[in-house]
Amino acid sequence: NKRPEHTVRDNHDYAQQSEFFNKFNDMSGRCEELAPGLMLVGIGWAGGEYYDLPTERDLKAVCDEIRRSLQMKGKLGDKIILLSHYPPWSEKLYDIDEQTAAGRGGWLFSAVTELIDEIKPMVVIQGHVHEFFGNKMVYDGPTCRTLIVSAGPNGGILTVDPELATAEFVFSNAANG
Repeated sequence: NKRPEHTVRDNHDYAQQSEFFNKFNDMSGRCEELAPGLMLVGIGWAGGEYYDLPTERDLKAVCDEIRRSLQMKGKLGDKIILLSHYPPWSEKLYDIDEQTAAGRGGWLFSAVTELIDEIKPMVVIQGHVHEFFGNKMVYDGPTCRTLIVSAGPNGGILTVDPELATAEFVFSNAANG
């Protein structure tokens, strides 16, 4: 019994239709019901060239698509998992210096943070910033408390309980298989 596999586009996918995206469910700018009361939404973006990075405006457009999709497909009380290649920006989340924070364009995004504050996901699975891989943190926003996971290439297992509104992520141990 094969489980559905979901993905989002990233800055190195450069607007091409690859075999990879034909095999998996591309959630970029979309939402889908995974189970009763549990929605999956995806923030993904790919530019015209391999080296393109999104701007705040690019990701705001993707986040606006998610808002519209959730309004049409979601129900009041649904729990949400956010799959995002691009991490949210919050001074409280990351241990970075002022110079890095000032130059955050292209790798941390306020549009993602604003979406999190609005849709209140239980968990965000993010990518993009390799230095964050293998880390879990908690975003304490003004409207929600959200688990943020940077799984990285080794991945892991996400367990959610929509009724209890809980999410837990356990990292895979590459050394053990």
